[in-house]
Amino acid sequence: MNWQDIKSSAIHSIAYEVDSLYVLFKDGSEWVYNAPYKVFKDWLKAESKGRFFNMNVRGKFDGVEV
Repeated sequence: MNWQDIKSSAIHSIAYEVDSLYVLFKDGSEWVYNAPYKVFKDWLKAESKGRFFNMNVRGKFDGVEV
């Protein structure tokens, strides 16, 4: 899996693999969300990574801590 570091006060990096969006938080927790690839690509282009997560991932897709 290829992790992409992002600039965020709470999120360290994100990755995508087989219909799953992985999020590594700076507190060390890792979550996986059932989200389409487009969400991953749009997130990489977003100006505010934290705002994108809060508006487009959290609460929009099922997620579990791994």
